[in-house]
Amino acid sequence: MFSISDFLNLPANSRKQLLKQLQHAHKGQESSQAHNQKPDISCPFCQSKKFSHNGHGPTGKSRYRCKKCHKTFSETTGTPIHAIKLPGKFIHFFQVMSDGYQTLHKMAEITGVTVSTAFQWRHKILSAMNASVKKYDGITDFNPGLVAFSRKGLKNHKQNIKESSLSANVLAVADYSDNSELTLLSVGSLRPVDFPAALDEKLKGNAIVIAPWNRPVYEFSKTKNLGFTLFKPELPFNRFDVRQADKLHKELDTYIRKSMRGVSTKYLQAYSMWIIRIAGIKKSKQDDWTRILQNQSAWGRYVNREELFMSFMKSRADAEYIRASGREWKSAGKYVVN
Repeated sequence: MFSISDFLNLPANSRKQLLKQLQHAHKGQESSQAHNQKPDISCPFCQSKKFSHNGHGPTGKSRYRCKKCHKTFSETTGTPIHAIKLPGKFIHFFQVMSDGYQTLHKMAEITGVTVSTAFQWRHKILSAMNASVKKYDGITDFNPGLVAFSRKGLKNHKQNIKESSLSANVLAVADYSDNSELTLLSVGSLRPVDFPAALDEKLKGNAIVIAPWNRPVYEFSKTKNLGFTLFKPELPFNRFDVRQADKLHKELDTYIRKSMRGVSTKYLQAYSMWIIRIAGIKKSKQDDWTRILQNQSAWGRYVNREELFMSFMKSRADAEYIRASGREWKSAGKYVVN
C-alpha cells in the first residue's frame, strides 16, 4: 500500500505530478457524482419533481428537462441569481443586504454597481423572501395595524384627497418562540376574507391567540373557529396586551417611515419580510438566507410583480389601480407564481 512516507520520499517533480493526477481524478469523481445525483429542486415552470438530466449549458452548469411541461432549466433558473451577469458582485450585494439596512446609494457604492442595478438586485432578493413560520406555539399576539398607502415611484401621478387618507392594513402575528410575520391584508377597509387562508393552519393546535377586539378580527376568529381571546385595550381593568405584535409594528414604522422615507404599497409585503430578518425580531439562521438564494419562485414573482399588485388592488383595495410604466418580460407568463 502506498503510504504518506512513500509519497514524501518521491522527488519534488514526481510529488507535484502525482498531486495533479489526484486532483484531476477527484474532480472527475465529483463531476460524475453530480451528474448521477439528482438535485433537490422542482421545475420552476410547473413545480413538477419529475425531470431528467439534459446535458450542460455554456458555463458547464447541468441542465434538466421537465417530464411534465418539457421545458429545460438549471438549478439557478427562477432563483434570485437567475440571469445575473455579475454573480460575484451579486453575492457580495446579497451579503450586504443580509447584514442590515443600507440606502441604495450606499449599497451601490459598497458593491461597485450602479444605483439602478442595486434597485433591481434588491427587489430580486426581496422577491425570494417567504414567511418562514409553519406553526405558532403558545401565547400568540395577533394585531392588525396601519401603514400609509403609497404610490411612491409612480411617475406623473398626483395623489388626491381620498388617497391621502387611505391606509394599508398590515397584520402582525408573533408568539414567544421566535415565530413572527407581517402580512399586507388590504388597503382601506378590512374584511374577514382579507386574512390569508394559510393563517388558519398556523394558528390551529398549540397557539393561544390574544388580540384587541375589532369587528373583522372577531368575525375571522368566529368563522374559522379559532377561539381567539379578544380584549378591549381602552378598558381600565384589561389584563392583556400584544407587546410582541406591537414590537413588529414599531420596527416596521421605524424602517419604512424613518429609514426608507416611505415604500410603495406594491413592495410593502416584500420589505416587511426583510425588516423582520434584519431588525433583530427574528433570529435569522444562515440556512434561512441560503434558502432565499435557492428559492425558485423568486424570478416569477419579480417579473410578475405588477400583475400581482394589480390583482391585489382590484380585489382588496378601496383605491383605483394605476399601472406603472416599466420593463415587461415576455417570459413572465411561463413561471409559476406562489
